[in-house]
Amino acid sequence: RRIPGIETLSQAALEVGDDGSPDRPAIARRLERAREWLGFEEWRPGQHEVMTRFMRGEDVVAVLPTGFGKSVTYQVPALVSPGVTMVVSPLIALMRDQVDNLRARGVTEAAAIYSGVGQAEQQAILAGAAAGHIKLLYVSPERLWSPVFRTWLKEVDVARVAVDEAHCISLWGHSFRPEYAMIPRAVAEVTGARLPTLAVTATATSEVLEDIAALLDLRPSGRPLVGSVNRPEIRYYLERCRNRKDRDLRVIQVVEAFRRRSAIVYVPTRRDTTRLSGLLRTFGNRVRPYNGAMCYTERQHTEDAFRHGEIDVVVATKAFGLGIDKPDIALIVHLEMPASIEEYVQETGRVARGARDGTGPDIGTAVLLVTPNDCGIHEFFARSAVPELEDIERELAPLAVGMNYIDPARLSRRPGTEDAEPDQLRVLALHYLDRVGVLRRHRDFVLRGRVAPVEDTGRRLADLRTRDPESARKADDVLRLVEREGGEYRGLDWSSRLGMSPGEIEAVLFDMQKRDLCWFSSWKYGWVFERIEGVRPDQRHLDRLIRRRRRSVEDRARRARRLAHGRPDCRRREMLRYLGESDPFERGYSCGGCDACTPELPRPWAGTGIGVEQMREAVHEGADAIILVLIDDVEGGRWSRRNLVRTLRGEGGGPHPLPERLRLHSCFDRLGLLDPEEVEGMIDGMIRDGYLEEVRPGGRTYKTLRLTDDGRSLLRGRYSR
Repeated sequence: RRIPGIETLSQAALEVGDDGSPDRPAIARRLERAREWLGFEEWRPGQHEVMTRFMRGEDVVAVLPTGFGKSVTYQVPALVSPGVTMVVSPLIALMRDQVDNLRARGVTEAAAIYSGVGQAEQQAILAGAAAGHIKLLYVSPERLWSPVFRTWLKEVDVARVAVDEAHCISLWGHSFRPEYAMIPRAVAEVTGARLPTLAVTATATSEVLEDIAALLDLRPSGRPLVGSVNRPEIRYYLERCRNRKDRDLRVIQVVEAFRRRSAIVYVPTRRDTTRLSGLLRTFGNRVRPYNGAMCYTERQHTEDAFRHGEIDVVVATKAFGLGIDKPDIALIVHLEMPASIEEYVQETGRVARGARDGTGPDIGTAVLLVTPNDCGIHEFFARSAVPELEDIERELAPLAVGMNYIDPARLSRRPGTEDAEPDQLRVLALHYLDRVGVLRRHRDFVLRGRVAPVEDTGRRLADLRTRDPESARKADDVLRLVEREGGEYRGLDWSSRLGMSPGEIEAVLFDMQKRDLCWFSSWKYGWVFERIEGVRPDQRHLDRLIRRRRRSVEDRARRARRLAHGRPDCRRREMLRYLGESDPFERGYSCGGCDACTPELPRPWAGTGIGVEQMREAVHEGADAIILVLIDDVEGGRWSRRNLVRTLRGEGGGPHPLPERLRLHSCFDRLGLLDPEEVEGMIDGMIRDGYLEEVRPGGRTYKTLRLTDDGRSLLRGRYSR
């Protein structure tokens, strides 16, 4: 099924009114046709006005609550207007989910380009967009800097830009993903124009809305269109726990009360995802962990398994959830309060999304767990949010005036390691220098790739020599290097050999590819920063930027902790006030949906019957497998028996912290509920039974543990990781 006449609608220009802008009645007629086809009885509050303004070529900022159809506000205009709408989206899951949903409705004019999409497919998608077959093109903000993407996008008629989950611009653009703060510049460089832009999100304070408008360089004709984020179908609970063990027990009890129903448990660290999912699995839950350190394929499999009901529970960091359009989620649990109230509202808003249309539970449950000394990770976020002035000066010092081609691995804490992740604070230092005009970022360059001649390269090159001798000369130089060195492309090495900048070499290679002289693929990219001659960093300005950003992060975290650890009259009212909404309740009136103003609100998990002893027994029962898995994995590391026991019990700190490999291992803290003597006793028992042995590695003074042949057979035969 397709929107009747979509080909005509999407190609025909909108009638222009007396003011020179597209005519509102004409827009209304197109939107009405789309509404009828989509089967909506009516547009939800705010949707029609957002779409009308966007189709008139205006910049728009809109806040529409979760479940109120934010994506519709840019999808429908794209399908019934000329040109391509480029949607800048934060996560692969979000892009995939939206494209899949559109195709399920019969809309084939949508595609997404992200890290898992091969170069040939990228080119095919962009060629389809240039030919008018793609109307919605989803990309990440980082993709806008890709030389391959930019080269092929030049052929596409991009008419407008939508930025989904726009709160990420403010929350991430200053720190976690600086490309978010540079979207307007990248779009202008790619398209050569300033395009109408729609920024949509589900939650934003007035401060965040101002930040979105500033960073996107928006010039809206009217005020932001803000809908209420109040979700009366959500019940908010807070559980005060004595310590970490008590908190783990509460998670098990809460999840048990929602057995075989969809749930997400949000945890603060990657370690918690594996530890807690393992604990829940011992109680028979169908559960998987999810965090940003997992490979793309593993994350995708977990998303798909949850979406299709193959698993019930995902234990995840905040990396999970955006793009999981699952209407039947019944439960959201937070192991501790996120670093901002915006994040908490976003994450709890994923529960009971189908309550309004009958595709999910009528009531969604959100449970926040609190311990006396939690939220320590908030301090880490504050520290990693901005670099120090001396860090910024240190990154500037080695950069020469003019173009600097930077391998991101050089900014790692372990610069000699292949594919090492760059240190985020060092990356931020470069972007702060860009922000104050000392540096200017240019499009990325290809660090690694492959070049291969095609079957007919010789004849085609001879033909080119007669038509364009200069292009043929450059192509000759490149092909001779390919013949001498092989086809593996290394941008910085080829640059020194050919006496050309990486950008110049890429221009030659892209031109050769278009002329069918070679095949060029790329898979790893570097950054290009130009140091502006004669410009020194304004220390005062930089200091103000750093202080302002740090204060903002710390203030958000402080208010989040106050919501969790304070005793408000009504938690829902506190969240709405924080987000700038007028109080929807009369003074003293109970919202009826949180345990602060409605203490009698029943707790479904109160009668599960699971206690500390049952939890300890379950952990004890699966302990042998955990011990074998850990020792098998780290056997070559020659860690002491004491440190292996500390790993199993989650004792990573102190004056002698565990090595990173042990602290990040999936078995870390899996036996934290057991006493040290119990873990030691189990290891002794496995030594007596012939599954483990103690050895002194390389004549060292300490003893370590090693699997025997019987232990290895037991692990392979009976236990699965």
